[in-house]
Amino acid sequence: MQVCLPVPLFHCFGCVLGALAITSHGACIVLPGEGFDPQQTLEAVQQEHCTALYGVPTMFIAELALPEFDQYDLSSLRKGIMAGSPCPQEIMEKVEAISLIAHMDIILLSVAVYSCLPPLLHTCFCQEHEF
Repeated sequence: MQVCLPVPLFHCFGCVLGALAITSHGACIVLPGEGFDPQQTLEAVQQEHCTALYGVPTMFIAELALPEFDQYDLSSLRKGIMAGSPCPQEIMEKVEAISLIAHMDIILLSVAVYSCLPPLLHTCFCQEHEF
């Protein structure tokens, strides 16, 4: 498993859900750049054949907004986590409709006070969209 991790490592999402969880399961961390760039992130997913993509809702929105979004081969993606801030239902539906996650087995939405602790609640994307 190769996880594209564009979130900052100094934050609980990048450190705990990211680096700690990924390495403790023997997976590979793909760091797409020094800071978040939607184009670098999608290029990394394509080039490294990442099987998972992590990000906050605004990162997914920025990736979807790229004019060349449809040109990236993201078929290797199987899992993902969207966390770090609340994700409105309409954003999740947009992500699904544009098919960034249409071929994913699972995507988690996480809720927590990330400055203090890891997630308190995960919801599976395979569940109904009512939050």
